[in-house]
Amino acid sequence: MLILIGYQCIIVSLRTGDISAVAPFRYTALPWAMLTGYLAFGHKPDGPMLAGAAIIVASGLYAFYRERKRDKLRPAATGPGLPPDGL
Repeated sequence: MLILIGYQCIIVSLRTGDISAVAPFRYTALPWAMLTGYLAFGHKPDGPMLAGAAIIVASGLYAFYRERKRDKLRPAATGPGLPPDGL
């Protein structure tokens, strides 16, 4: 039930917030699911599952930081006929 509520909150925040600020929270669903599985069902993930989860989470966080860095370095669009940045 908590996972469903979490996903609903993510969907609402993606609709209303900055995508680059909200996107990393989608990658935290995997560690939370692993923790819930361990606490609720006693399931202990094996090595390949942990390695795959680490790759997924690390790639999502890398993409987040890369996009934030690139947004800071990109100059704002100015001039006649150009739409403002972010639209």
